[in-house]
Amino acid sequence: MRIALDAMGGDHGPAPNVGGARLALEANPDLSVVLVGDQSQLDPLLASAALPAGRVEVVHAPTVVEMKEKPAEA
Repeated sequence: MRIALDAMGGDHGPAPNVGGARLALEANPDLSVVLVGDQSQLDPLLASAALPAGRVEVVHAPTVVEMKEKPAEA
């Protein structure tokens, strides 16, 4: 199974999302994760998270839609 995760979403930035991805990958050997977010913020987190090789992909998406923005207008 392959899932995409908005790594920048949430109240505490990407760190908890990378940690959650690591836990999910450890729990399910058939899982792969696509982390979508700012690669410059994700790379240091990924380096220290020791995620399984070949099961994580990063899609660089530097733009963030803030909570106060209307998605249709963003």
